[in-house]
Amino acid sequence: MSELTAQAGMNTENENKENDAALYSFKGGHIALSSLIPLSLQHVLAAVVGVVTPAIIVAQTCQMSEADQTLMIQAALIMTAIATFLQLFPLFGRIGAGLPVIMGTSFAYVPTLEAIGGEFGIGAILGAQIVGGCIAIIFGLTVKWIRKLFPDVVTGTVIFTIGISLYPTAIRYMAGGSGSEDFGSARNWFVAIVTFVTVFILSNFTKGILKRGSLFFGMLVGYFVALAMGMVDFSGLAATKGIVSVPQVMHFPISFVPAACISLGVVYIVNSVQTIGDLTATTVGGMNRDPSNKELSGGIMAQGLTSILAAFIGGLPTASFSQNVGIVTMNKVVNRVVFSVAAAVLLIAGFVPKLSALLTTIP
Repeated sequence: MSELTAQAGMNTENENKENDAALYSFKGGHIALSSLIPLSLQHVLAAVVGVVTPAIIVAQTCQMSEADQTLMIQAALIMTAIATFLQLFPLFGRIGAGLPVIMGTSFAYVPTLEAIGGEFGIGAILGAQIVGGCIAIIFGLTVKWIRKLFPDVVTGTVIFTIGISLYPTAIRYMAGGSGSEDFGSARNWFVAIVTFVTVFILSNFTKGILKRGSLFFGMLVGYFVALAMGMVDFSGLAATKGIVSVPQVMHFPISFVPAACISLGVVYIVNSVQTIGDLTATTVGGMNRDPSNKELSGGIMAQGLTSILAAFIGGLPTASFSQNVGIVTMNKVVNRVVFSVAAAVLLIAGFVPKLSALLTTIP
């Protein structure tokens, strides 16, 4: 009996080692569901606010109807999934980085999109992002020759600056969101601190799946605390109708306004530099190497292509998600199966309104 127990223990240990080895390899093998689910969902939860919120902001700026806002959110979720799959499995082996990256609708474009939308409308935004997507593709094609102009100190500074600029947004969200009736209330700060402390403790004082999935478990704890305090709003979920919804092609008009195209084109160049930094942070922090020129080129071209495609279904510009890069550098999990499951969840949410509405109930 003791020999059988010892053998069972050794088998379990070997399975755990194989599971860990798979997590740290981009094309690794089998991953246990107990690891796969939380590791994938934490990428979904980390990305979903960044995916959905820009669509809401732009829709409000352009004074769009609730139905059109829903279409934009749907398009954002679907294009985030497609962009991520393209990064994981490059098209023709060329368009896409072939790296563990979540890419989707980004806050980085929002100020420019608000300016364009407020003056020229949604059509000018979509036209400008088609032009911007073409600029990103050209940037990607030439990155081999211009990469020397963007050394680590430059790309690092760009990412650092973008990160610093998002701190006020994070603080406002922790306080309850700008414009909310209870902005800065004690209960908002209580839930925020509980969530932060949970993530901090799990990521620094635990090991295994608790450490690797600390963001997922932290958000889960924070969600249930908010639910117990009556801070979770299910009205959007109740109002959502239909089981499956398919995005509409060319539902919004597309127009090309020179001033809008130029201003958004400049932002695309800046975000292409950010993509270089994000891809570099992913490979250095998660894979212990620098990215190749082919990976950088493919990643930026995929960003441009998905932005162009998004314009035709009402989606907004795409960019790499630095928050998800942060997860990779923290837990070192780079297996593309984890990211594929995350992209699949976002894709399903884009076609199933109830699921996307459920994701947006996160305070």
